[in-house]
Amino acid sequence: MPPFVVNDRIQLFLNHPSFMPLKVPHTQLPEPFNIYVDLLNNVHLWNSKDQGGVRSFLYNALSDVSYDNKQIDALDYWEQEKLLSVLTMLAHCYRWDYLPPEPEEFLKQNMSFPDQLWKPLSYVADRLDHPHCGTLWSIMLMNFQVKGQAPGTNLQIDKITFQDLSLAHNWVCKEFQGQLEHWIKIFIMTELVGTTANKACIQVLNAITENDKEVLGKALELLHESIVGITTVFNREVRGQKLNMAQWREYIQPSFIWGLRDTQSQSLLEGVSGLQIGSIQLMDLVLGLEMESTMGKAMMGSRKYFPKHSRDFLGALEPYRNNLKSYLKKINDLTLNEKYNLCIDALESYRVSHKQRGKAYIKGDGTSKSITTTGLSVQNSLEAIKQFDEDMEKRIQETIKEKIDHQDV
Repeated sequence: MPPFVVNDRIQLFLNHPSFMPLKVPHTQLPEPFNIYVDLLNNVHLWNSKDQGGVRSFLYNALSDVSYDNKQIDALDYWEQEKLLSVLTMLAHCYRWDYLPPEPEEFLKQNMSFPDQLWKPLSYVADRLDHPHCGTLWSIMLMNFQVKGQAPGTNLQIDKITFQDLSLAHNWVCKEFQGQLEHWIKIFIMTELVGTTANKACIQVLNAITENDKEVLGKALELLHESIVGITTVFNREVRGQKLNMAQWREYIQPSFIWGLRDTQSQSLLEGVSGLQIGSIQLMDLVLGLEMESTMGKAMMGSRKYFPKHSRDFLGALEPYRNNLKSYLKKINDLTLNEKYNLCIDALESYRVSHKQRGKAYIKGDGTSKSITTTGLSVQNSLEAIKQFDEDMEKRIQETIKEKIDHQDV
């Protein structure tokens, strides 16, 4: 069991113990890049078949756009992140053309983009060591505003409620804008609530190294409370009264998918996925969960879609994955074991709820349609429901098997 050591990558996270950005995202960019913001703010006017589609709109609108890579270099870090966010949202809209997409769009693995869109996207993505597609970070966590907090200021996490959040940019037609905003806010709020879980996870690792059972007990209590809080957000907000099931599958979910081959590695890129929620990844790691199921392996694979600082942080913690389990088995403290098991129970409840609600939303209105899953396989929606159910159940079993049986210790 290696002692927990805070290196530079871990310390960087401790300075801002959240997978949310340090600052409230900008809403504008310096010239000549603000044209991309303007286009994104108007793309909803073209994002349907009747309106002509996004591709023709962007192709024509970008024909006169010019910039120099040195102008991208001159942007500060958060301006570069904003540019990446805007460009990836535009690229995803261009990739699908309109909503709901045509069935053949789900089968595409290669696509040509206008140079004025793709060249700056790939350049700034390379500067930030980010995949050449949208991710939960670029499309969701860099696409919000907070009531009472100005763009570009340090994010005050403890003061944010669900109602305080709004989208910076909304790309679907007006009829469905509320649905898109609600969906993205669920993920943002999960990471906001998950900040407390992040702190608890670091406290757990510190307490083990210090052999402080009292602090460890309090940290496990805090972690349990935080997992319950995340589940509460999910259960409260992912429901038919707030998020229309049929509209979600046809007008909301598709535009987050990428499913195209990376121009360099030729591997398929998934785009935005719930597996990219950092606080869930961190609690799985610290609780010592195995990652051998289909969903577990997919979670590990999804780390390449995190921003570099988050990838570095999770990588730096990976050697400590089994520290908590090893420590608990060594000391065999009944109270601590029970607190650990409560955390596992809470995580199981989260995943059971995720499985049940996920199946309902994949089903949508019950009609058979194409859908692209996290595994990037195109399936009939009814087949996707079955596969999702099986994958989630295996992940649930992989979670609950970590519970400590006192008779076996």
